[in-house]
Amino acid sequence: MTKDDAINILLDHLSAGLIRTLEDAIAKEEREECAKICEKLVLEDDSFYGEFSDGNSCAEAIRARGKE
Repeated sequence: MTKDDAINILLDHLSAGLIRTLEDAIAKEEREECAKICEKLVLEDDSFYGEFSDGNSCAEAIRARGKE
């Protein structure tokens, strides 16, 4: 393996890691925005959400998706 080969492998690995980190950050931000919408909707009409009508379960379920 040449020095250039090693550098390319390292760059590929680092790039993949950076992309995963960015994807995770974007997904977390999107989940949080969805959770906030859910909380707002539940406050406006808690009968619409049935099992989530306590106001937080729906939002908590959305936020928990990132912890799987």
